[in-house]
Amino acid sequence: MKKAFVCAVLISFSLLLAAPQAPAAEKMVWKFAALFDDDHALTKGAAKFKEEIEKKYGDKVEIKIFTSGKLGNGREALEGIQSETIELAYCSMPWTASFSDAFGALSLPYIFLNREIAYKVLDGEIGNRMRARFEQHTGIKFLGFWENGIRHASNSKRTIKLPEDFKGLKIRVQQDPINLATFRAMGANPTPMALGEIFTALQQGVIDAQENPLTNIYQLKFHEVQKYLSTTAHVYDAVGFYISEPLFAKLDPEFQKDILAAASAATALQRKEAIAQDDVYMKKLVDYGKIEITVLTPEQLAPFKKAVAPVYKEIEELFAKKDKEWSKIVPELLEVVSKVEAEVLKK
Repeated sequence: MKKAFVCAVLISFSLLLAAPQAPAAEKMVWKFAALFDDDHALTKGAAKFKEEIEKKYGDKVEIKIFTSGKLGNGREALEGIQSETIELAYCSMPWTASFSDAFGALSLPYIFLNREIAYKVLDGEIGNRMRARFEQHTGIKFLGFWENGIRHASNSKRTIKLPEDFKGLKIRVQQDPINLATFRAMGANPTPMALGEIFTALQQGVIDAQENPLTNIYQLKFHEVQKYLSTTAHVYDAVGFYISEPLFAKLDPEFQKDILAAASAATALQRKEAIAQDDVYMKKLVDYGKIEITVLTPEQLAPFKKAVAPVYKEIEELFAKKDKEWSKIVPELLEVVSKVEAEVLKK
């Protein structure tokens, strides 16, 4: 009897070993489209998100960050998320214009007096309305408002101290009706162009000028083919952080919660880095010594604000042609900014 029992156990064990084993869950690989290199504040935000997710889910997911636009420009990155060939991306708001009008008003010139005001507005109710509209239009989940810094203008012709100094300059801008209207209002000839084409176009004299945050100006070496830089501070360059909605939706609730927490941590780090890099790259540009830098005071910027004021109404009317109700976002945004500005300045 004992011998029969041992045989039965051995047979059962053999059958267990012979039974097909369930395959281990395949590790997910998420591609993150980053337009700039590892040292850029935006890509550092991407690295922070990767760190936070892999710290807890490293056995389930690997995030691969493709820097320097290897997966395409901002538009191509968003198209990749929609087609589910890319899982994550960041890109400036003008790139979203062909997908949705949700963030259009954020490209208006001279909206935010400083970063603190921008953060409070974007992280508040009106920012939530914008992100909800974007998600509705695109099917892409919005994870946070990042930033590409404050945009300034450089050129090869002359010092810019007044808006009329832009007259006749061929300046590269992002593909967005607001950017075009802004520089036309100051008498320039704005030309949309891909980021990767700017250096050669400046070098060959195809364009005279460009406008970008200080980090981009230095990292992309625009200062080497320009003679003048003025801190025109015409736009706070808000950037969106995005994830594939189908990917997010299929994750369990706990994982979704952790993604939102990681996005929040990445947003805080990214903004901190952007502020720090303003100082770092201004010093680098000064130390370069071959480009004339004109730092404009708030008082000196007043004529620029006045020159571009008609753009607000122009864009509101442009929005109204597509959606009259949503066009109200322009005056609503300005009203919210005014209230937040008063609160911040009262401190």
